[in-house]
Amino acid sequence: MLIALSVLAVVSLLTTAAWLLTRDSPAETPRSLPSRWPTAGGEPIRPVPMPTGGMAAALPPPTRGHVLCTAVPEDT
Repeated sequence: MLIALSVLAVVSLLTTAAWLLTRDSPAETPRSLPSRWPTAGGEPIRPVPMPTGGMAAALPPPTRGHVLCTAVPEDT
């Protein structure tokens, strides 16, 4: 019984520590787009067809970024 309680305590501590370390800090959101868009080293968003369901996960990373950026309304 003592071993089970010890394991439960360790798992609880590790879970709490992981949650505290990975949660987002409340950072201030930017009020407007940067004056130079796209930023240095960035690339303009190109129109891509919108995949359905889990197909966005199968796209290559650059295309996935373009799909996700075009999914958000422009004023956001």
